[in-house]
Amino acid sequence: MRGILRSSTESHHKDRLSLKEISQALDISEAGVKSRIYIELVNGFALQL
Repeated sequence: MRGILRSSTESHHKDRLSLKEISQALDISEAGVKSRIYIELVNGFALQL
C-alpha cells in the first residue's frame, strides 16, 4: 500500500501545473462562465419580449 501511495505522489509532483498555467486555465473557465451567463440572460430577455 505504501508503495502505491509513494508512486502516486511522485507522479503527482511530476504532473503538477505551474501557477501561470493554473491562472490561465482559471481565466479561460471564468470567461466561459461569464459568456454562458450572458447568453442565458440574453435568451431570457428574448423570451420575455
